[in-house]
This record gives sequence, structure tokens and C-alpha cells, in this order.
Amino acid sequence: MRKIKLYHISYDTSEPLDKEFVPKIPKNCATGENESIERICLSDSIEGCINAAEDNLRNYEDADKAIIVVWEKEFSFPDDKLMCWPYLYENNFVPDAALTHEYWYLEKVRMQGSFYEISNINHAISNKKLVYIIKPKYKEKVLQVISKHGIDTKSITKLDLYTLVNDWLPIISKDKFDIIIEDLKREIRIPYNTDEEILDYKNIFDTLLSRNSIIDIDSQKIYHHLTITKKYAK
Repeated sequence: MRKIKLYHISYDTSEPLDKEFVPKIPKNCATGENESIERICLSDSIEGCINAAEDNLRNYEDADKAIIVVWEKEFSFPDDKLMCWPYLYENNFVPDAALTHEYWYLEKVRMQGSFYEISNINHAISNKKLVYIIKPKYKEKVLQVISKHGIDTKSITKLDLYTLVNDWLPIISKDKFDIIIEDLKREIRIPYNTDEEILDYKNIFDTLLSRNSIIDIDSQKIYHHLTITKKYAK
């Protein structure tokens, strides 16, 4: 039986370190994130938790450090109450699950916490890494674009798109990376105007509305230079 340690964090240091968590719908779901399944959101790293709500760290920019509560617990696989990040990503429950390695636990669970210090916050904010988030349904198209640039894709068909584009591709094709990203932006697009809008426009103005499109790739800057140190527990 495989085991994994998962984490949940809070910037509110008045929270109890011995805490029972109850599944709920997050108040601030990301765009495209599931809003019907009650869950406890976890990650397999503290940095993943921080990046899941990355704006919170900016409140501590002046101090250049922050104390947070980190709860952790070891979970076992298989567990039908635990939804893993590849499943959440591939099924579009959490669009950036491959970035944050978000897991869901679907029942109450008690976790033990400790205080951690995040330092060098200014440096981390100044050196955030730009990453691209592409929906799994575009994998074949991504592989086609990469192949067009003479790169062998046979060994990467099992990689998730986040890892492929943000970790593998920059190493394999340093010189072509920006060109490939621009090609992907041209290829991965969705209609801006709906069929209903086009029909309404024709009925009103007796002419067709141009069918425009927008890029269906998200980008985000993430922390990857954080110094996170365990301080103490009550």
C-alpha cells in the first residue's frame, strides 16, 4: 500500500494546531474549478499550497517573512475518499492541479499542525516563474506542434501537459521554446462569439458578425524560490 504526506496551510496563526477539517466548497474557486463537490483541499508540498493561493503572500512583502500554520497527514492509497491531482487535472475539476498538485479529501479528517516560517519573500516575488496551463484535451495538438519543430515526442506521450510544456520542453528546446509557445497560442483557440450572438447580430443588422477567437491557454507566475522552515509546534 502506497503512502503520501499531504499538507494544508493557513496564514491565520490563531488556528488550532490539532484540527478537524470538514469538506466544503472553497469560497474563491479558480476560474473553471468545480463548484459542486465538497472537499478538503490539500497538496503534496507546502509550496504547492502557497501557490494555490499565491496572492496571500504579498501581504507579507514589507516584512519579507511570514509565519503560517501547516497541517500534515499521511494518507494511504488506494482510498476512495482521496482524489489525486492527475485525476483532478485530467477531468478538469481543477485546471491548475498539475501546477499545485492539489488533492481532495471527501470526508472529515483530523490533522496535526506546526508553525513554519516563509522567508526571502521579496526575492521569491521578484523571481516568480512564468508557467503555462493547457487543458488536457489539447494534448494531441500540443504534440503535433512540437513535432513540427523536429522534436521527437515518442518518449513524452505519458507526461501530463503541464510537466511537458513547463519542465520538459524548456530543457529539450531552449532555443525554440518561445517560438513553440507562440505556435501553440495560434493553434489553441476558442470562438469568442457564440452562435447565438452571431445570429442575433444578423437579425438586427442583416449582416454576419466576424467569428473571432481567443487563446485558450492560461499563464501564471508561481513561487519557486521560497525558503520554508519548520519553527515549532504547540
